[in-house]
Order: sequence, then structure tokens, then C-alpha cells
Amino acid sequence: MEDILIRVLQVVASLSLLIVTHEMGHMFFAKLFGTRVERFYLFFDPWFSLFRYYPNGPAEGSQCKEGGWSILKTTELSKEEVEDGEDADGKKKYRTETQASGLTLFTYCAKKSDKPKKGFVGDTILGIGWLPLGGYVSISGMIDESMNTEQMKQPVKDWEFRAKPAWQRLLIMLGGVMVNFISALIIYWMILWTWGESYLPLNQAKYGLMFHPALQEVGFQDGDKIVGIDGNPVDTYSDLADAVLYADSTRFDVVRDGKDTVVIIPSEFYRTILEREVTQMFAVRIPARIDSVLGGMGAKEAGMLSGDSIISIAGEPTASTASLFAQLEAHKDSTVEVVVGRGSEIDTLHVAIDGLGKIGVYLTPASRWMTLSTREYSLFEAFPAGISKGIDILGVYVKQLKLIFTKEGAKKLGGFGTIGQMFPTSWDWQTFWFNTAFLAIILAVMNVLPIPALDGGHVLFLLFEIITRRKPSDKFLTYAQMTGMILLLALLVYANANDIIRAFLN
Repeated sequence: MEDILIRVLQVVASLSLLIVTHEMGHMFFAKLFGTRVERFYLFFDPWFSLFRYYPNGPAEGSQCKEGGWSILKTTELSKEEVEDGEDADGKKKYRTETQASGLTLFTYCAKKSDKPKKGFVGDTILGIGWLPLGGYVSISGMIDESMNTEQMKQPVKDWEFRAKPAWQRLLIMLGGVMVNFISALIIYWMILWTWGESYLPLNQAKYGLMFHPALQEVGFQDGDKIVGIDGNPVDTYSDLADAVLYADSTRFDVVRDGKDTVVIIPSEFYRTILEREVTQMFAVRIPARIDSVLGGMGAKEAGMLSGDSIISIAGEPTASTASLFAQLEAHKDSTVEVVVGRGSEIDTLHVAIDGLGKIGVYLTPASRWMTLSTREYSLFEAFPAGISKGIDILGVYVKQLKLIFTKEGAKKLGGFGTIGQMFPTSWDWQTFWFNTAFLAIILAVMNVLPIPALDGGHVLFLLFEIITRRKPSDKFLTYAQMTGMILLLALLVYANANDIIRAFLN
């Protein structure tokens, strides 16, 4: 239970940070261009809110306590135009007092003031909803999640979104995506500066690699050492996975039993990977050597010792830890012959394997067989490296999008459960920030897709307006927003249903 709670806390903290920064991006450009932001919300608030802050004090008839906190109070929707002097051209300036309606668990109302609020927040109502599916900023004169069509029937005010030039509206809509991507680059910068970058060079895998059966079917063999891809040297495992998933056809240069050979990955092989739900294509091949023996289990009873190498189980060779685990699973709840190497001698033991496929040994860890490489960065060195890393991960994720639009890829879509699996069951700051940066890139890419109700949908219509000099009608935008919201809700239900189905199948 504690493990689940830690994961939930990490997911909520990460997504909350990204939602707030995303909406702040919209709000920044809106404020920059003099557009009024009515509400800024973390999470959605249908029917009621967990918290609201009213910077202009309570509306007339509201139950909110002026200049203090109120608990379980309702606030009526109230709007009034307040004349606020004249601008440089002698035109009257107005501001609108807006109160969100509905029940609020905790409310704070500032004291009423006749002067406009200044600063970044200004007169924007701040709130936290109860439905953790995102967040929003409500911008005056814009058709958004609130579906406030009544406001659109009123005369256009100069501080409304619809009164601004198309290029300013475009920047307001792109602000969230821009901030998310910039946030990811900053996080990668800080990660590299704080922890550096550790990886296992392929040349350290002196016993070669283990391959999933799907890869063995196209020509790989356990023990192969991959030294190049399409004639270019290769150094990390991520390069191998990218070459399999995203290239149309790839040549792997392989050393097998001391001899050079070539393995060709066929076109669209990624479909096979998705159909067979391959989660690990490659693994380092590590000899099955015992590090320590536990008392009261089969290994101890049979006389196994620390330092023994397990050569075979029930006549089947165990050249690596992977083959060892496979044989233990195949012979659980039985006693089998195990051949071990002890120095220059070979011995045969009769070992009892329990119902979980365990014999009571700890194997020598990978760190004893190979050495991780770590590159340290100064603050200034980490800056370009962080940008490069963010751009590389963005490129890989954009390539992955093509997989979503296949039958096999659609089955792999996941929701909050899949996000939760990204985080460890113990709090690790390096992993937390790395996953947060990756989620920031995902959020940026998904939001810029040309789907109504997403930022990308608004951007699409604005580009149409800029190119054709014709603005889509409010009626069209309203229907497009409704259609987009229905599509997004359906996608959300589908993705989380996949998580539930996978959980039951597992």
C-alpha cells in the first residue's frame, strides 16, 4: 500500500507542476498583450471546487467572507462593468468583475477595492478543482472549456481575446506548449549538472547480449555483440531500440563467436514488436555466478557456495542469468540436477526448487562484470547538453506518434496507470525529475496536435485566419470545441480502460 501511495504522490506532484506551468504560459502572453484572464485553475471544477481565491472580494450576495477564509460556501455568478478612467486616446477603459459559481470547500476573499489589481495575477481568480484531469485558464472573449457563449454575444471589449490581432492570439495559444518544452530543457540541464549522465557502453557487454525471441527470428543469437548500425558505430542501448522501432530497414553489424556478421531488421518490424507486446528487446548477457547463499532453501541444503558458477539445470545449459531464471521457472516445485563450476572443478548437485522458482541464492550483480560510464558536467557544459537531450527525446517521441495510429500501437495506449508505472515505488529525485521532463515533452506534443479543444486546434483555426484573412464563426468554433472535448473524453476513457484491462490480465 505504501508503494502505491508513493507512486500516486509522484504522479500528482509531477502532473500538477506541469499543468500549472502550462497554464502560466497561456496566462503570461495573455497578460503581456493586455488580455483579461478571468480564472486560473489547477484541475477541473465541475459543480464544486476545493479552493478559490477572489482577489477583488466577494460579489454582491455572495456568502464569501470579505478579507478572510470561508468554509463550504457558495458563490453566485456575478458580472459588472466598472468604469476605470480613460486611456491616452480619451477612450473609456473598463474591467469586468467575475465571480465563479458553485460550492467551494475553502474560499478566501480579499477586501474589496475600487482600484484594478496589478501584477501577474492581478484580478484573476485562482482555484483548485477536484477532478485531476488537467487544468485551465479562462480568458475573456474566448470559446474554451467553459463554453461561455453568452459572453460572445456581448459587444467586443478591447481587453478580450477576440479583440486581439491574430498573431497575438496565436502566441497566447502556443504559450503553454512553449513553457512546457522550455521547462523540460531546464530540467534536463539541472539533471545533467547535478547527477551527470551514467550509461553502460555496449563495449562493456563482453559476454554479448540476450535477445527477445522476436529478434532471434530475424537473425540475432544470444551472445551477439552489436558494434554498429548501418555502418556507424553504436554505443548505447537507446540507439539499438530506436533503430528497431523507428527505421524502415536497418543493418546491424554484429560480432558472433569472434567473426563479423550482419543482421537485417525488416521494414515495419515495429508492428511485430507491438503485436507481441515486447517490453525488453535486449538485455546484457551476464554469467550465472552465485554471490551469496540463503539459509533454509534448496541451494544451501544441496551445498552450493558463494562463487559457484551454475553451468546447467536439468541438463539445460545456463550460460546467462536469463537462461537460469527460465530453467528455474520451468522446474519449480521439483528437485533437479544442477551442475556447478567451483574453481577448476565441476560438481553435480540435487537442488530443490520451490513453488516460486527460487533456490535461495543472490547472483553476482551486473556491476561486477562491467563498468558504467559517467560524464560529469559543469553548470555551463550542462546547458547545451540538456538542450540537446531534450531535442533528442522530442524527436524520438514524435517518431513514436506514428505507432499510435496503428492497430497494434492503439492497444499500447495507457492512462494514469501507465504514467504511474514510470515512477519507482520509492522516492528518487533523479528519476522524478527525469520523468517530469519527459512528461513535459509529451504534454507539449499532445497539446499541439490539431485537435479541437486542444491548443493545436485553436492554433489551426488561427493559422487559417492568418492565411485566408477570414475568421471562423463563433458558432463553428463552439461546435468544434464540443466535438474536440467529446473526442478527448473518449480517448481518455479508452486509454485508462487499457490500463484496467492490462491490470486484470496480469
